[in-house]
Amino acid sequence: MIQTITTSQSILEQVASKTITSATELSLPEEPNSSVILQADEQTLLVTIGQEGKLRPIKKQYQACGIKPRSPEQTFLLYYLFSTVPLVIVTGRCGTGKSYLAMAVAAEIVINNKGPQSQLILCRSLSETGPHRMGAMPGTFREKIEPYLDSYKEVLSYLLGEDTMYSIEKMEAQGSIQF
Repeated sequence: MIQTITTSQSILEQVASKTITSATELSLPEEPNSSVILQADEQTLLVTIGQEGKLRPIKKQYQACGIKPRSPEQTFLLYYLFSTVPLVIVTGRCGTGKSYLAMAVAAEIVINNKGPQSQLILCRSLSETGPHRMGAMPGTFREKIEPYLDSYKEVLSYLLGEDTMYSIEKMEAQGSIQF
């Protein structure tokens, strides 16, 4: 959950310059990996709370596969996905970019070797949607799940670009992506 706090310009500047470094100094809970939006007048500062309640202002402009965040929530998501946090759980309304940004970060990390991960594994629940019924469809298991993976493949194709040396088929053959 992202907490929004209205504060003075002075406090905002002290957090940004790391004069104030503890969540307790702002009467914030010391929950590691929580997010806070500090607002003062017309300025905003995005802050995460690290281990032992230390405040970490987000100053870097994150992006993945050329995709930049359009909201504070998306900025926090990119921050955590690029961090060393072992598990990121995201909730939110449909259409806010959760899956899209997660796929962009995963592709960026695997393709550009920006982390220890060497393989992208995409999983999706097989809840029946639209005219597709798992039991009624002919073919192998792979042929049956293909309609459920089309949206992921479409997004990956867009993120990777058509002119890139990487293609989804090539990545599958190399074992760097698995559906």
